[in-house]
Amino acid sequence: MNRKEIDITLPASKSIAQRFMLVGAVCCDNYYKYLHNHCADLQIFYNALTCNNHTNIINLGLSGTALRFITAYLSTKEGKWILTGSKRLQERPITPLITALKTLGAQITEQWPITIHGKKLSGGTVKIEASQSSQFVSALMLIAPTMQNSLTIHINGNITSLPYIKLTQNIMQACGIDVCINNNIITIGKQQYSLPHITVENDWSAASYFYQIVAINKHLILNINNLYKNSMQGDSIVAQLFKQLGVQTIYNNNNSITIYNNNTLAQYITADFTNTPDLFTTMAATCCAKQIPFKFSGLQNLIHKESNRIASTIEALNVCGYNISVNNNIAQYNGHSPLTNNNGTINTYNDHRIAMAFAPFENQFIKIDNKKCVEKSFPNFYAEYNKTIIN
Repeated sequence: MNRKEIDITLPASKSIAQRFMLVGAVCCDNYYKYLHNHCADLQIFYNALTCNNHTNIINLGLSGTALRFITAYLSTKEGKWILTGSKRLQERPITPLITALKTLGAQITEQWPITIHGKKLSGGTVKIEASQSSQFVSALMLIAPTMQNSLTIHINGNITSLPYIKLTQNIMQACGIDVCINNNIITIGKQQYSLPHITVENDWSAASYFYQIVAINKHLILNINNLYKNSMQGDSIVAQLFKQLGVQTIYNNNNSITIYNNNTLAQYITADFTNTPDLFTTMAATCCAKQIPFKFSGLQNLIHKESNRIASTIEALNVCGYNISVNNNIAQYNGHSPLTNNNGTINTYNDHRIAMAFAPFENQFIKIDNKKCVEKSFPNFYAEYNKTIIN
């Protein structure tokens, strides 16, 4: 059978877009307003940044990034701000960030709805735990240049998703800010942002679902636009991870990639997802589909995502007939075939990444509930996914 070549269009990187949008807001410039059109998360973020009245109730929905970044941003913006959100959002970690902001002079309540009386923050030295979310650190970094004095951040303990802190540093530097990172100490002086003319590359996290499709279907060649080989996004490591699953990546000269299946599979895969937790579900589902045993570590932060993503991933794999063991944040699969006659419904728990990672498993026996949750990050996911279905 000849291979089918298809062009895939991804959304812009949420991680990059949100950081540039916040910088634009700090500069009182709406230059990046076009970015909010790509998905629900960016729309929520944009709406929160563009509230102009002195008393506002802002619903952050399911957006964890908006919760952390908007809390920090509004703590520096004069006015009274009240943050609400979904039940799940109110369960997600925020206390370490609020505690750090209070140390810097912010007036914020810790209980929901979160009430903020914005004002100029003093700066100084603050200690923060980043084991639950690197966004605590990034949020402080992004508002640091607006403070009255320089800010020094001491990060205590282990850091999860370190590439996202590096991403914040890179974007701030692109906007004219000096950021010094020395081990677990970050220093940022009072400075003025400048707004560069940039193109936001597309989302490597979203690309992972099409790597999965190519790993499962060897008859596809996918061309994916606007992805950089030397990307600022930590999830660009997906190209290396999926090489073990037979997916070859060609980096084209026009900042696009071509991926295809070269039928070369690893016999056993190990990976640590501490820095790239959003790739765990896709990798686990793909390995099971290919019956490749694995041992995956670094999952501790996944309980704080849109769902408890360890539990929701294992539950979804069980519906598909695969038995996965999890102990001490290590997931293991022995490579056994799925149980026969497996059927049921995969509960997404409103988690976009569960819906997208299990799209290839849906059939007449296995269904996925609430598929609309993909609108959070990738509204056109199913339109792009349906291109890859070969009848």
